[in-house]
Amino acid sequence: MRDELTQLIDPDDERWYAFGFDKPSDPDTPAVPEHVVITVGAPGSKMVFVDWDDARSATSYRVTATDKAHDPPVVLDEKMVTESEAALTTIPLGTQFNVTIASRNSKGGESASSDPPASGTVP
Repeated sequence: MRDELTQLIDPDDERWYAFGFDKPSDPDTPAVPEHVVITVGAPGSKMVFVDWDDARSATSYRVTATDKAHDPPVVLDEKMVTESEAALTTIPLGTQFNVTIASRNSKGGESASSDPPASGTVP
């Protein structure tokens, strides 16, 4: 089907998405994740929940939390996830932090990190 579509529609036509395919003109890297939201857990729980919109062509995501008090930033937690959400549980109580998300794909491409970073304080 994909081969037939290459004969019928342009490589940058939006209809590729309607058929469940990426456009041939899409870049090798997935889209940058957007709308990162942080929700902190109950006081003393050290739970931080992070959610973001699915990024086009992403098969996994790199979630990075850094300490806002250090320059250059110190990585507090970093994990790879396959869904557009993550729970962070290793950041010390009371720490002010930033979270960025980078999307990855099966071709080995990785997007730039979400910008601006989402910020929060561990309860």
